[in-house]
Amino acid sequence: MIDQTFFKGHPIRLMDKDFVVSGWVLPETTHEVVKSAELRFTREDQTAGWQVEINHWISREDVLKAMKAEGAGDVGFAKYVDVSHLSSGNYRLSLAFASGGVNYTCDHHEMVALP
Repeated sequence: MIDQTFFKGHPIRLMDKDFVVSGWVLPETTHEVVKSAELRFTREDQTAGWQVEINHWISREDVLKAMKAEGAGDVGFAKYVDVSHLSSGNYRLSLAFASGGVNYTCDHHEMVALP
């Protein structure tokens, strides 16, 4: 979700290059709370990219309940990002993290259109 707007199969068109990306991370196999993750922006033509660390986590009891992981810990995030250094265009968002010694990339083909 970007600034309270859900992805719906098409790029979210942004008016500004600073915004909040929110979501959650909880590996289905381990239910192990992730301590650090990277939010990645990759230009649609893959000629440029950027990533920012997520290291502050917030409560998401709805996720814990849905995943049957009550009490696992804080799995949500709301990360302010400033991408003013990125050129205009469509960028794919993905989330990279490690759990149980395995690296994962969560990619649901979500896109933002930067002005």
